[in-house]
Amino acid sequence: MKDLVKTKFPGIYYKTDSKTKIKTFIARIKIVGLNTEQIVGYSNDSIKTNPSIAYQKRTELINKFKNGESIKLSENPTLDIFFTNYLKLKKNGKSLSSKKIDIYNFFYKKHIPNNLKQKKIKQIKKDDFQKVINTMTNSNYKPSYIDTLKSCFSPVFNDAIEKGLLKGQLIFY
Repeated sequence: MKDLVKTKFPGIYYKTDSKTKIKTFIARIKIVGLNTEQIVGYSNDSIKTNPSIAYQKRTELINKFKNGESIKLSENPTLDIFFTNYLKLKKNGKSLSSKKIDIYNFFYKKHIPNNLKQKKIKQIKKDDFQKVINTMTNSNYKPSYIDTLKSCFSPVFNDAIEKGLLKGQLIFY
């Protein structure tokens, strides 16, 4: 992630949303048997995460891992966390080109509203995403542009369905 800013705390980075100015804190953990990046908090969450708190959470994750506990993502991540991890897996697995990942990120940042990004993946309904498409239609975006958005997000939601996080199918009109 080229837009990450390093903090004075080892393994703690952040990125700032250009619209909302909310900071997303990310912990990088590289120890024997584990190489991961995880979102550990947001500047606007209930505890007002900052670099120091993010570092504490990183330390907790390392200790959990060393004690043999799983530190995988929660069973009900937000769309933002799920989307970030989906792209990271696709990039590392080289199943999506860097250009395609840039397109996914562009559409995500530009068209997905923050309230939907912060919604738990299991709470997302077809109507939530349909509202995004309807807004674009009402804003006179070309159908081909809207189809690109659909083609970007259908695989993301299908992955959530395959992992049992979403039920049924999300079909967009």
